[in-house]
Amino acid sequence: MTFGIELECIAVFPPDLFENDERNYHADAISALSLACMKRGINSSGHESVDDDEVWGDDIGDTYSRWCFKDEGGLYLSKKEREALPDVLDNYTIEALEVSSRCFNFEGDDWQKELRLVLDAFHELEARGVLFVTNATTGYHIHVGFGQMVMPLRTAKSVLHLCTGFEDRLDALYSTSRIDENAATNVAPGRHFNAGLAWHFKNNERTDYGPNIFHWLTSIEEASSFEQLGDFFRNDIPEQTNWTEVEQTNAHFSTLNLDNLYEGLHGDIGSTAPTGTIEFRQHGGTLDLATIVAHILLKQALVEFCHTSTDKKFLQLFAHISNPTFRLSDLIGAIGGSQQLLEYHESRRSFATAQAQKAAYEQTMAEIKDGWFDDCPLNMLENQASVEHYERNNWAAVSAKIQAKHQAGAYGQIQTRDLDIAVEWNKFVWFNSSEFPADELATLTRVMVFQQLNGDDMEFDCSPRMSGADEDMEDVESDGGDLVYSADEMME
Repeated sequence: MTFGIELECIAVFPPDLFENDERNYHADAISALSLACMKRGINSSGHESVDDDEVWGDDIGDTYSRWCFKDEGGLYLSKKEREALPDVLDNYTIEALEVSSRCFNFEGDDWQKELRLVLDAFHELEARGVLFVTNATTGYHIHVGFGQMVMPLRTAKSVLHLCTGFEDRLDALYSTSRIDENAATNVAPGRHFNAGLAWHFKNNERTDYGPNIFHWLTSIEEASSFEQLGDFFRNDIPEQTNWTEVEQTNAHFSTLNLDNLYEGLHGDIGSTAPTGTIEFRQHGGTLDLATIVAHILLKQALVEFCHTSTDKKFLQLFAHISNPTFRLSDLIGAIGGSQQLLEYHESRRSFATAQAQKAAYEQTMAEIKDGWFDDCPLNMLENQASVEHYERNNWAAVSAKIQAKHQAGAYGQIQTRDLDIAVEWNKFVWFNSSEFPADELATLTRVMVFQQLNGDDMEFDCSPRMSGADEDMEDVESDGGDLVYSADEMME
């Protein structure tokens, strides 16, 4: 497995800061970052002159052998961030930039060390007076593939299955600006569109499936090509998103992009060259090493699970979709997530972390109100950006956003005793009965139904690696064992 990342941010600095830099032909932060990486032994592009044959003769886009630094459109300071630079905005250069990594091998490359070196280049420029802002318009994208091999359609479908079925759990990793029940979020002048997977299925007119999660999973399974998977993302753009160039979305406007897996419409409008990767696009912009690494580890575990899992193991995981006690940490453990990833998630949502973040937020708000930074525009901007970051990412706000999305029915998980959930579940089950015996499947269905209708009353051992329902699943795999719940027990 291979991967690459894209980091978006906005650089703000005095316009004459880089005028005397050697080889910085453009006197900008983009060139300065590329040169700082070169100084650290990292092959990069972005600082060259147009006459530099050494680089311009190499088709970097095909080899993905270098880190690339370039301009990025569509990134803006928020209204309050712009107000943090009153009357002196013209005295600063504002550059929107994207950093694209080289192609890494998960196994053979020391990619965490290389990430640290690249972020050291950012720190070097910060020490010189550059402020890097990662606000709601900026993103962090991860591409995962199999090198020169074509990703199997089965793997791509399973990834879409897992990300759709457990979208509410995965949403807990992201900011409120990336979790929206209506999928359209305007956060800056111009345009911004961030469509969750559930929104695409609810608004897709190419299927006759209803607003239920198992309908959506069935429709994914019935797709027979990458193009048909891509069709799920071809939907009309809501009027409030202010798009004028196109009338329909593609996966590039979604939290998950499969368009790079086949010839056709990929990435930017008009592009036709696929990279052969699945692109995870939901994370907001960040330059924090721990966050960057954690999301790479998550995507690695997710794709690897989808690629190597047996049919039985995959279906057993999906019996937890409607289990309200099955948390994100349980999901991470179930797909083989690393201890480093689990510790990151648990630390992020811990009470101690929440209290410390809230205290820092309140102090910064008080300092802004008292005018501490009125004579220091860059400090004012930095603190305003940190305030907005907290408001988007604190655990209470994220949880409230997910709850609101559930209440709006935006995840497709309709929890009601009026719904014959077993019927919808059976529509989703596509595995060969010889691989999954009928009695085991019936038991698994009972477990799933019981969780769906009585989840709030069940007692679970909610450890990261095993829940009570998982223990029931182990019984499913036993030879000739009794059913976990008898018909009488289910009626009771």
